[in-house]
This record gives sequence, C-alpha cells and structure tokens, in this order.
Amino acid sequence: MSAACYARNGEAFKGSTYEFDNYVPCNQSAVANNGHTACCSVNDHCLPNGLCINPGNEEARDFIYWRVGCTDQTFGDSSCPAYCAEKGDAPGNPWNALVFYCMRSKSWCCAFPGTTASTENKRSCCDDSGHTFEADDPIISATAQVQQSLTSACISQTSRRSILPLTTTTPHRSESLPPSMTIVSHSPSSVASSQPSPLSLAPTASSRPLKIGLGFGLSAVIVLMGAVVVLWVLVRRKIMRLEDALAEEKPQARSLSAVTTGGDRRIYAS
Repeated sequence: MSAACYARNGEAFKGSTYEFDNYVPCNQSAVANNGHTACCSVNDHCLPNGLCINPGNEEARDFIYWRVGCTDQTFGDSSCPAYCAEKGDAPGNPWNALVFYCMRSKSWCCAFPGTTASTENKRSCCDDSGHTFEADDPIISATAQVQQSLTSACISQTSRRSILPLTTTTPHRSESLPPSMTIVSHSPSSVASSQPSPLSLAPTASSRPLKIGLGFGLSAVIVLMGAVVVLWVLVRRKIMRLEDALAEEKPQARSLSAVTTGGDRRIYAS
C-alpha cells in the first residue's frame, strides 16, 4: 500500500501543485497493516484525534492545531480527520485547516477564514456554534518523521502525554480543564526502554559483610565495657574489705581505773 498523503479534495500532497513533500503519515504501523492514518508535517506532533501541532506552538501553549491530510484518498476511513471540511478551509485551500482548542473538554473550533496564529482573539470561533465541533482532548501520541531507509514515511513513537494545563485564565473568565492523561506508547521497544528499573529495598550482597562486621564489633565493645565495670566493682569491694580488716586489727586504747580496797591502792586494767 502506498504511504502517500492526500488532501481533503483527494489530491496527493507530494507531486501536487504546492509540492507539500513534508507531509507524512502519522502511524506507519497502520500503513504496514493495510490500514490508514492521518498525516502531519515532518517533526510535528500527531494527536490520536487526527490533528497536528507544531512543537513551537506546543511550548508556547498557543493551542493552535492543524487538520492536514490522510493516507485514504477518499477520506472515508475513520482515522482521517474530516474536521472543518467546509467552514474551516480558506477559499481555494483544501490542503489544511487551522483549528483551535476551546479550553473546554472535547471542544474545538474551525478558525474563521483569514484567521492566522497572530490574529487577535483568534479563538473567537469557540463562541460560534456553527464553527465548533467535538473531538478528543489534545494528547500527543507520536512525532511525524520521514523513514530514512525506505521510500515511505514513518513515525517515531513517543510516550503519549497530555498538553493541557491544569487551569487557564483569560481576561474574561477562568476555566478548569479536564485532568491530563498519560498513556504509554504502542511501541514495544519504547516501552521497554522507558520502564524504570525496579527499586529494591533489600540490602545488596556486598553490604552484608560490612553490616555483620559492624554488628560483631559493636557487640564486642559492649561486652568489654561491661567486663570493665564488673572488674571495677569487684576491685572496689576487695579494697573495702581490706580497709575493714585493717581497722579491726588496730590496738584498742585501754582505760585505767583506780580501786581502793581497804588500805591498799590497786590499779586494774579495764
């Protein structure tokens, strides 16, 4: 199957009047499986809803998107972005359409003819029910790239990420946006490379001998300190016993008293 990209009017981008050679399929896997996919400009980010966003606009949070083309020339496949088929295209320009996200869940609008990225109040189409439509919120699923080894185009799968802010404030109102979503890529290699290494809380084998040695060393110090204390107590008791024994061996002072019996005077030791 050809991997050519077609505009909404069925004309191929490559080889067309305008020579849009930089438009490539967003999902080469779908093309390889005889399916269809939306197309975006090279290095633009592809959204699952078929729209495209330039990385510069993404970083600036301008919420400027484009509806470009599809690999199905008839635009009958469900993957083809058929938004703004009438009202969003500038007269004589079937190649792409400028689209704005309306800062409300699944709410988008087709830019008024003549609107550019620098137009003041460019998102005023959000207030016109005739120009609004519903589509999935902006989530990046891939980056459009040209395959180097083959003649067909391909994508570089990336982890899907939301490009919505949590809240946004305008001069007139502040609105909360739907919560962001995170969906892993369909690419097995990308998933494998993006998986974080499991965190192990168990001690490593190299750290166990060190911990065991520290444990034994600490135990030995405690035992040694206990032995010193016990030895000091025993020595102290022995010294006290010796002091008591020496005190008992000292000669006691004897008192003399005189006793007179009859006419004799005798002295008794008592």
